[in-house]
Amino acid sequence: MLIQRSVFEINGQTLYSPKGAADKWGLSYQAVTRACKEGRIVGAFLDSTNKWCIPDTAMKPLEKKVIKKILIITLSLKNTPDITISELENYDIPKIYKYLKETGYIKDFNEDSNRIPYEVSLSDKGMSLVFDNKKEEIVFTNLAALFVECIPSLIELGIALVHT
Repeated sequence: MLIQRSVFEINGQTLYSPKGAADKWGLSYQAVTRACKEGRIVGAFLDSTNKWCIPDTAMKPLEKKVIKKILIITLSLKNTPDITISELENYDIPKIYKYLKETGYIKDFNEDSNRIPYEVSLSDKGMSLVFDNKKEEIVFTNLAALFVECIPSLIELGIALVHT
């Protein structure tokens, strides 16, 4: 009988099982394993027995809808830099954007800049999430087609921001 421990150490690094991370973060086991599979837990990996191992330094994963909301705000700031970012005030902006970079939703950026999130660019994975494309990677070869595709979302976002 194999007994799983929720916290263990390998090569001096403290790791959690999904159950241990779930207890630590107040999430369900299923939510943690789903976040591992989707790459939303930085540093999580499968061991040789196909079990997830999560570093004790990993940040609690953001829900996809929260990530999408932050990415939409980021795109809005690119197009209308004068809008307020009050919706981001609840977050540690540098920490959140570092998390988004490490999980592949945004491209590399200067983490020391005081212009975060204005200078941040979305990766293909981030664009895919924002525009609900189920493919992990998208190759945007026709910029005009992309712009036409974005217009309804940007108008909807603008209307939503006006009403908040």
